[in-house]
Amino acid sequence: SKEIDDHTYNNSLSEVLNEVNGFGIKLNIKMGSSIANENAFLFSELNKSLILRKNSSEQLARQLIQLSDDLATSDKELRQKISFYHSKVMEEKTSVENFDSIKVSQYEAILFDLKRKQDEYISLFESDYPQYYNLKYNTTMAKSETIQKELLSDEQALVEYFFAESSLYVFVIDRNNFTVKELPLPDNLEEDIKLFNSAIRVSDQEAYSNLAFRLYNLVFKPVAELTNRKNLIVIPDGYLWQINFDLLLSKEGSKSDYRHYQYLIKDYNFSYAYSATLLLQ
Repeated sequence: SKEIDDHTYNNSLSEVLNEVNGFGIKLNIKMGSSIANENAFLFSELNKSLILRKNSSEQLARQLIQLSDDLATSDKELRQKISFYHSKVMEEKTSVENFDSIKVSQYEAILFDLKRKQDEYISLFESDYPQYYNLKYNTTMAKSETIQKELLSDEQALVEYFFAESSLYVFVIDRNNFTVKELPLPDNLEEDIKLFNSAIRVSDQEAYSNLAFRLYNLVFKPVAELTNRKNLIVIPDGYLWQINFDLLLSKEGSKSDYRHYQYLIKDYNFSYAYSATLLLQ
């Protein structure tokens, strides 16, 4: 069915874009300059923006932003038509034996009219429905300097994670510094997170203590070494969304004194966000 085809296409596109962005991050970090680090961060933000847009349904967008059904439907149909005629143009242009220049001209004329109509819609959304515009059309990504000046207080830092191929990167930004670090990525990290949550659910104190300390060392201790800020905006990636950072342990606890465990919530105030770009909008 068309819905299944669209779903398969979107998932395939997401995987390709994730690989491209992951390669871009690895390449820029290897270069090591501040400009390269900034580019790597933009790749991470771009990837999160694409995932958010892919996962945000038209119905959810209308509910959140109170866009009329007629306007939202017209916008969706317009984007679908543009996509359709783009594919028809490419189909004709790549046809070696049956290339039809007249058809190409007709399709491009239709595309011109559709895009002009879309420009009118975008102008309307930008002025009257800015949240919908940001969700569907705004492609401007947050930069570290803007985050430092407009988003963070002196007591805050932003911590953004990104999986790239077989690596995990963390970007740490506070008012004065912007650093990037590659973290070791053990094969069993995802499984450890599942076991960590399971230990919490069944009150397995020993397993919880071991896993909470292990995850702390893997995903948070490097952050604590990069900034002394205690109010942290965390932007997870992938299965890191399943971690409650409040419950990680900076010291491994014994079986009997769980009330005195060194939970991160004792030292840090955590908040969470989908992306820095979304926070700034």
